[in-house]
Amino acid sequence: MEALTIFFSGLAISAALAAGMVRYLEKPLHFLLVDLCGTEQRARFWTTYAKVMLLAFPLLLAAVYVPGPKSSWNFFVLIEQVRAALLAILAGGGVLGAVLGRIILKGQNPGNA
Repeated sequence: MEALTIFFSGLAISAALAAGMVRYLEKPLHFLLVDLCGTEQRARFWTTYAKVMLLAFPLLLAAVYVPGPKSSWNFFVLIEQVRAALLAILAGGGVLGAVLGRIILKGQNPGNA
């Protein structure tokens, strides 16, 4: 495979994976944020913000992944590029979950504020 084909294939796969996660989490996240934020407008902003971050972070890592000389570009480079994006997807989801979990726990235990 040509280096550009591999690179853009990795970006496309990474974008599809990140978009799939965003689409899967969108409605539950929005409902949770409506409850936490108190208004539809605030929840819509934070839902949109989370979606942008959960899409941008994996794409950034996939885009900056460079294996070295173009002669070393092969199928395994594609796998490494997608793996970087998957790690970013997991990290982004983990950070989002940790932040929301902490907010929820503080709301349930007013004495721990």
